[in-house]
Amino acid sequence: MTLPLAISAPGWTAIGAVGGALVGATAGSLIDYLFQHRRERGEAMAGARLVAGEIAIADSQLKNAQADKKWWGFVEMPMTAWPEYRAVLAKALTVAEYETVSQAIEGLRLLGEKMPLSPGWPKDGSYMELTEKTINYLDPPRRDAARAYNALSKLAGHDRVGDRIHPPSPDAPQQSPE
Repeated sequence: MTLPLAISAPGWTAIGAVGGALVGATAGSLIDYLFQHRRERGEAMAGARLVAGEIAIADSQLKNAQADKKWWGFVEMPMTAWPEYRAVLAKALTVAEYETVSQAIEGLRLLGEKMPLSPGWPKDGSYMELTEKTINYLDPPRRDAARAYNALSKLAGHDRVGDRIHPPSPDAPQQSPE
């Protein structure tokens, strides 16, 4: 059975209007999605670069503390970019990468916060001499920092660094974990 396809001009106009609205709405939604995705990727890249930079600074401070055998009162590791960018990084990184970064950041932040509360910290707040045990204790946070830096590397657009961001100085004594 065939049905006659007799649609008046106003009918075709209505069909065209509905079809055009559907195509326009779909195209508009797609463009909005693409712009939003691009904006989020850009924000994630900026966040990865800023967080990786803060991690590298913290690692540099730990390297210097190990080399000097001193923890200076001005050493801080606040990780200020992390609170602003952690949500966008949570979307952009894999679960494992995000856990690596978040755990390293929290460890570094707590280390910087708690070190001045250590027994034997001088009242003038200048610096504290570090024991060999404490110097060796700084190795795991440095390795965690390198793992976090590496987890951010692809998104941040920087090269991976291996197991250290800042290698030990060639003249630094080799330390063995206790």
